[in-house]
Amino acid sequence: MNEDGELLRCYAVEGSEAAFEKLIRRHVGLVYCAALRLVNGDTHRAQDVTQQVFAEFARQANRLMRHPAPVGWLYTTTRLTALRTMRTERRRSAREQEASIMNELLREPAPEPDWVQMRPVLEHAMHELGKKDRHAVLLRFFQNKSLKEVGAALDLGEKAAQMRVERALHKLRIKLIHRGITTTAAALSAVISANAVQVVPAGLAETITAAILLAGSGVQTTTIIATTKTIAMTSLQKSLIAAVITAAVGMGIYEARQATNLRSKVQNLEGQQSSFADESERLARTRENEAARRLAALREENEGLRKHSTELLRLRGEVGRLRRDIRELAQAADASDPFVKKALKWKANEAKLRQLFEDRPAQRVPQMQLLNDEDWLDLARDEDLESEAGIRKAFSDVRRSAENTFINELSDALKKFAEANGQKLPDSLVQLKPYFEPPVDDSMLGQYKLLHTGKVSDVPSGEWAVTENTLVDEEYDTRWGIGPNGFGPMPPSQQTAAALMNQLTPAIKAFTDANNGTGPTEIAQLKPYLQTAAQKEAAERLDRMGGYLDTR
Repeated sequence: MNEDGELLRCYAVEGSEAAFEKLIRRHVGLVYCAALRLVNGDTHRAQDVTQQVFAEFARQANRLMRHPAPVGWLYTTTRLTALRTMRTERRRSAREQEASIMNELLREPAPEPDWVQMRPVLEHAMHELGKKDRHAVLLRFFQNKSLKEVGAALDLGEKAAQMRVERALHKLRIKLIHRGITTTAAALSAVISANAVQVVPAGLAETITAAILLAGSGVQTTTIIATTKTIAMTSLQKSLIAAVITAAVGMGIYEARQATNLRSKVQNLEGQQSSFADESERLARTRENEAARRLAALREENEGLRKHSTELLRLRGEVGRLRRDIRELAQAADASDPFVKKALKWKANEAKLRQLFEDRPAQRVPQMQLLNDEDWLDLARDEDLESEAGIRKAFSDVRRSAENTFINELSDALKKFAEANGQKLPDSLVQLKPYFEPPVDDSMLGQYKLLHTGKVSDVPSGEWAVTENTLVDEEYDTRWGIGPNGFGPMPPSQQTAAALMNQLTPAIKAFTDANNGTGPTEIAQLKPYLQTAAQKEAAERLDRMGGYLDTR
């Protein structure tokens, strides 16, 4: 056995991840360079291909440890994987282009809101916005300020001001929808900008200014006129006026005293009213906070139900479409044609598999939303969906394909995070969200947990940084370990492997007797000697879990 074979044996038999890591470091240059040439210099795609090749290398470890040239197998597998990746990418691009064209043809333009309908309710909707959001909308659309000016007024940067305006406009749109006015954010901004600001009547500012100035100078003018008239009065008139003034002064003193008493009472009442107002405001604020908390909880619950309902409706639509395709294909083609029969069987299997997932939603994982129609057809066409064991295996295959797609992105996000943070691991997987391209749903990240934090170099050799929280089916699913430099299956526990080997003992003995005392080295060699359903199931489980036939 060569050195590569010995390292593979250590990994397959003893579960030594350090041995497998040494193999990766030894051959990663060969695999990556070959992949880079095959994918036309796309470094990200070459990394994906490299990871897929070594993942398959790990899965086939117990079979390849006696291979005369593992390097040749790696090179050939790299070529096949890269070609399959490029073919899948071409098909995906073609489908996306076709879907984009269809969407453009079928999309109905959103109706522009009617300003006559919006005008009576706009101010009410604006009043319902928070103070900061209302200020942002007023500056941007009612005063036609630039984003830079809006940012300066709100003490924000230009980018932050843009985000504040977009969020405020979205909230305003939602409040208008509640009032029966449906529109898009773009159309709403255009209508407000075009109609909210009207031309001020000519001379209005000057008129208001003049009126205010005249009101302020009116007291002085009256005083001057009264003084002039007083000089021209006679002595008799002055005496009469003095008597009147004396009476008026006395009355004024009395009224002033009464006014002082009344003012004191008013101040006392105002103080009491202020305390009552403060208490009322405190109670109102408490009620508002409690209502907001309950509303947020209800919205979150409603959002979860909406997503579940949307996914269920989409899945039902897919099942209906597949059934319709099957009927159309059967009507359009010769049912006796072997190819048509096979195609019909594949489509029927795909429709049945989707229906089974719809009937058993607990078997789904969030990562399945990453699968496209071609993935579903490839996964379903050869599955046995007549027996319970076959259905469980099909469920596991679908989950594994979806999880492998997401795990690849998760490993890339870990690597980017470590590079941006001094080779440190995150304290929470939520910190990885900015490093996913495209963004991922929180429900996907929630399926995994951190095994280690701190620096990447602190992770012990042979261990991983991240793994799944739980497995949907412990018997059929494989637990994966993920790190910033790749991912791979985690070996089964010794107790599980021993229990499965115990069930295979009769088949191993039969093989050994038939081969002059030489024991089997691969699970596939035992297939002719598996006599019971329990033995066949144990062999399949051990094969899926990367188990090794230890016949010593």
